[in-house]
This record gives sequence, structure tokens and C-alpha cells, in this order.
Amino acid sequence: MAPNIVEDQGSVFAVQSGNVEFVVDKQSFDMRATRSGAALINSIGASVGFNGQTLSIGNPQFNASGPDWIQQQGWFGQASNLWYVARFRFWQDQPFVHLAFSVTDRHEDNVTEAHWDNRWQQREIRDLQLSVESTAVVPNRSLTQENAFSGGNLTTDPRIQEVAANEQVHWRQTQVDDDSVQLQHDRDNSRQTYLTIHPRQTGTFSLSLHQQPLFNPYPAANAVDVEVHHANGMTVQTIDQASTSNSLGSFTLNQQSFVKIVATGESGDIVVFGRLELTDGAGNTQVVQARRLQDNLIDDAPIGLVVKDFWQKFPINVTTGGNTLALNAIQDPVRLVGGVGFTFDIGINADTTAAQNSELASRLRATPAVSYPQWWPDLDGRVVDNAAYRALQAMTTQVIQRNDEINGNYGLMNWGDYQIGRSYFLNGDAYQNWGSLQYDLGMGLLNAWAQTGDEYLFNRAQAAVRNSMDIQIAKFEPYAQKRSGAGVRKGECAGTHWCQENIPEYNYHSRSLLLYSHLTGEQWPREIAQMVIDNSAYFSLTRRPWTLDHSRILGWALRNLYYGAEEFPEGTRYNDRLEAGGYPHMASGTSYVELLNSLVSDTVARIEQTGQLPGDQPVWGGQTIEGLIIAYESGHLSAALANRTRSAIDTALRFFQANHMRGDSTSGYEIAYALDNSWRDAEAYGWFWVNNFAWASANLDSSYRSSFEEFYDWLDSRFRSDSSLQSIRQWTGVIGFSAYAAEQRNQ
Repeated sequence: MAPNIVEDQGSVFAVQSGNVEFVVDKQSFDMRATRSGAALINSIGASVGFNGQTLSIGNPQFNASGPDWIQQQGWFGQASNLWYVARFRFWQDQPFVHLAFSVTDRHEDNVTEAHWDNRWQQREIRDLQLSVESTAVVPNRSLTQENAFSGGNLTTDPRIQEVAANEQVHWRQTQVDDDSVQLQHDRDNSRQTYLTIHPRQTGTFSLSLHQQPLFNPYPAANAVDVEVHHANGMTVQTIDQASTSNSLGSFTLNQQSFVKIVATGESGDIVVFGRLELTDGAGNTQVVQARRLQDNLIDDAPIGLVVKDFWQKFPINVTTGGNTLALNAIQDPVRLVGGVGFTFDIGINADTTAAQNSELASRLRATPAVSYPQWWPDLDGRVVDNAAYRALQAMTTQVIQRNDEINGNYGLMNWGDYQIGRSYFLNGDAYQNWGSLQYDLGMGLLNAWAQTGDEYLFNRAQAAVRNSMDIQIAKFEPYAQKRSGAGVRKGECAGTHWCQENIPEYNYHSRSLLLYSHLTGEQWPREIAQMVIDNSAYFSLTRRPWTLDHSRILGWALRNLYYGAEEFPEGTRYNDRLEAGGYPHMASGTSYVELLNSLVSDTVARIEQTGQLPGDQPVWGGQTIEGLIIAYESGHLSAALANRTRSAIDTALRFFQANHMRGDSTSGYEIAYALDNSWRDAEAYGWFWVNNFAWASANLDSSYRSSFEEFYDWLDSRFRSDSSLQSIRQWTGVIGFSAYAAEQRNQ
């Protein structure tokens, strides 16, 4: 339990934090800090660019507080439909503040059918600035992370820029050590795929390239063209990157000079860039390599500044000078569609003479104690006493880090998500194919963290949760009711995540949002979770036949109605406007328990009539059965319906085993993908079923035990040993849907 250090004093909140007193104003967005009566921070502020105008932050409309936190919400300008949420967190023993600041579109009148309406083409956001005004003068500085591998002062520091030809992907990244990465790309003899390295040095230098050579099956290119653009012209030579270094010669450079590595080579070759070394006549060597600015950005001023995941959220900048420290984010303009936004986590050290910025950076990455809500279903995760399972979960860090690096899962719009397919350039546009956090990556990472205690996994989970909150969900009610609160569908999109519509079956975000809120005490993720839940509730009420006929929609609706019943006993809040077309009305305050009973009753009736699960995709039917199990164990069903549900679960599982699953641990398993007799290898979807068989063996009939154990052991063995199964999408099954089964396997 956090100590109670926030005091509500009427018009302000007062906080004693270390030797510093903070005052947060209730009437305006402002914070001040003093030490023994002497001012340290005079004020804070925020502004954002919207459709060519600069909007200053408005006064809070809502204030809330807890033992060590304050949350404020309000408008940047109600006419602009831009809403902000600011959460301040304090520590009793240090003069630190963690400000989690979100800016988001907010519409509550279902203004368009979906985001393809022209209205959303006319909403452009950019240049979000969060500023701190110090009483003392701070050094002049400007630090920018331009892309995933070039950070520093854009005017004076070296820069690395990538270019890729049509239908070519980004340059990929491989971690070399804590401070550097090596860049690489498949050879492309069009000569339109290259890197430019700008040393920003003046004088005569001997230049050399250095790299970690690659070997079969993907060898380093042995015929890479390198252009040195120097003060006297351009020199071209061809190098063999099977060597650890290549001398380029001696050249006179000026501020405009650069080295260009062209991705040329033989079929199958990989072109790399590790570092460029410049050695002057006195033997002094300067190194240019990929650079990622770390979170602890300003630590030599009276006020310290930490920006969590700074380099991952490029393009982004921090400037200091005079009395001002400022974070400048959203540096490229973004078309703001309905209900989306951005969140930034910054740390402010009000007194660097008393506390180290490194400690603040550490605290922003520190993890809470592992726990789950009291009502949390066993099937959704728990800490498992199974050493083999924990070892499997411990592989998650390497899997996620490798995928992030290779696929470049970074950038303001992307950090937290992952690429599910090939991303590439075409006619100057970056086409990107993102996973939309399928299937609840944030939840899986939180579970993996709970099993392993790995701090990295919690922080990568937080990034996924932030991406879910910001990019993936149509928050509030910008669209027709069936799309407001729904998740964004994945797709090959040119320059945006939002080229496809929000669809109700993408309602898997609520689990991670609720668990993260429980762990951290943050209220905004919990509020967003209810928007997702209410979309499920509305769709399943007003489109019941469609819900029953579509496996993913049905499975997540059952879960979401249970979450609503437990977490929001006051009932529904969103999508309460009556929709034209004769649809039922889901008035605000509608009981989730009643909605759950109704949906379970119709689902069970369909199983009783047909002898099998409703839905269109047997591979996803496991989520429907898990939803039925959760409802059955919830205590929310009537006694008669609970008994029918138990029998229906058994009926559906036996039909699935007999008709939609085939194979064995020797030949491998397959699962029916759809009702058209198409089959898929069970590695892709098997984890969505193991909990059901585990539960059935413990609660229905012990005859399920042998098939459960054989199937679970086969999946476990396959994912441990086959690197082709270690993509992020496949791994979400391992980390997000297996804890209960692992515990039962240990019995």
C-alpha cells in the first residue's frame, strides 16, 4: 500500500515528497515545487498543434486523487474535440514526479459511421509540448531522436539516415552491445536502398568501416559499393564485408560530407553497417555508429528530466534553455481519426542537488508487486509453480527483443505493437502491416513478467498497453455504436494504422488494460477498458445472431461481459444512444450480469440444438469455451443456466475433439480453421484450446486428462525447440493463454 502523501486542500493538492513540497492546482493545469519555502519549479504547461493552430491546455474538468497520485482531465479546446488526461505520481522519499500525459480525440455523439468519412481527413495533430519552468537557469541544449538509430543534436551531432527502394523494407537492427546496434539490409542492386552517414567533422581523416561479419545461411555481402562524398568530390570503392573492417582511405571532410553505403551484392547477401571511424593525423579516433538516446536526458541542470522510452518514440525532441525544459513530441503531423491519441511518460526531478536522475529513471522502470484482482479468472492467468513452464516463459525476453530489433517495431505510432507481416516502401509511402497487438500482447507480457519477475517484460507490457490505449481503440463514441470502443483491424496501411475499420471482434484489449490498472493504480486504462467492454456489450445485444455466428466476436463478448460485471457493477456507460433501425436500446446503467446471462443462454441453447459450438471458425472456438467456463464459475448465472452451461461445455469439447482436431504428438496436430474443411497446423492456435482441456480434465471427466497432457506437452516441446514458431504473434499464445493449463499439467 502506497503511503498517503497527497493532501486535498480545497483549491489545490499538496504533496510532501522528500525535501520538496509540490502543489498541483485544481483550477488550472499547473504544478509548483518548493524546498524550505524557496521556489524550484514555477509552473508546468502544455500545448499542441491542431489544424495549423497552437492550442494551450485548458483547465481541468475533473480532479481525482489517491494516496500518491493525482489525475486531471480536461480539454485542449472543446471545439477541437481534443481531450487530455494527466496523472501525477509522487514518492514519499524523493523529489520526483512521474507525469503520464495523454492527448486524445474525444467525440461523444457518434458523428460518422467510421473513420473513412472525410471529417477525419481534416484533423491533423502535431507538436505536442510539455514544459517545466524552473526558477534557475538551465543549460542550452537540443536533443532529438530522428529515427531508431540516429539521435543527438541535429545541427552538430552525426546523423544516420536510411533510404529504401520501392518494395524494399526498412533497414533492420541487431543489438551489438548496450550502446549500439548494427544495421543490415538484404542486397538490392537497384542502388536505391542505402544508408547515409554524416560525421559532421571538418579536416583530414583516415576513414574505415567496421562490422561484425555475417555468415551462412545469410552471408555478409562481398561487393558493397561505398561512396565517400568529401570536400574534393566523390570517391567510390567496393568492399568485402566478410572482413571485420574495411579501410576507405584518407579524405578532407567538411560539414556537408557523408559516406553512403549502397545495398549492393550477390543474391542472398546481407549489407551491414556497424560503425564508421575517423582518425586524424595525430592518431585521435572518433566513432560514428547508430545512436539511441536513453531516457535519462537532462541530469546536469537544477531540474532533471527523464522521458521513458524516448528513442523508441521517434521523432521526438527535448530542448532546454533559459528557465525552460520542454518535451517536444508528435514532430511529424498525424491525421487524427476518431478516439485515438498519444501518451508520454516523463519524470521530473525537482531537486537534482538532493536526488540523482538515474534513480528517477530507475523508478520509472521499476515494477509493482505481482498480483491479480480478486475476481480475476483462473483461465486468464496466475502465478504458476511449474519450473518448466517458467523456463518457457523466460524465453519471452529474447523472443520479443529479437523480433523488435529485426522488424523495427519502433516509432511514435508503433512502439508497443509489432509487425505481423512484411512492411515496405512503395512510391514514397511506407506501407506497414501491424499486428494490432493480436491477441492481447500486453496481457501476455504481464503474465510472462509475473512468472519470471523480469523487469524488461513489465516495461515492454507497459508499452503495449500504451499503444492499445492510444492507437488501437476508438475511445469514447466517435463512430456508429457498433464501432465506438472497438479495436482497430490490422492491415497493410500506407503511413497509418487506420486504413481499415474498427471491428467488434478486436475487443481483446480489456484484459491487459484492467490488469495493468490493477497493478499500477492508473485509472485512465480502466476507463478505456469499459469503453471496450461496452462495445462488446452493445454489439452482442443488438447483433445477437451475428455474434453467435462469429467465433471471435462471441468469445470476447463472453469475457468482456464478465469483466464488466466484476469491475463495473454500476452497469454500462457508453453506447447508450438509441440506434436507428429498430435495434435494442442499451441504456446507460444496463446490467452486465443480465447481458451475460442472456448471451450465455443463447450460446448454450445453440450448443444444445446443434451439438457443437456456434461460430464460423473452430480454431477460435476455444475462446468461446473459455468464456463459458469463466461465466459458469462466476456465480453470476442462474442455477439452472449454470447446470446447462456445464453440460454444454462438455458437449462442445467432445464435438471439437472428434470433428475439428486431428493428429497426435508423433505426426503433429491440426485444427479446422473454418467450416469449409480447411485445416491449420495446431501450433498457431493450439494454445487457445489447452486451458479448456485442462479444465475439463479437472472438473468434468478425467478421461480428458491423457489427451490434454499429450497435446500440452507437444505444444510445449514445439515452441521450445522450433525457432520458426518464435514470432511475436505465435508467442502471444504461449504467454497469454497457457498459465492455467501449465498449473494443471503440474498436478
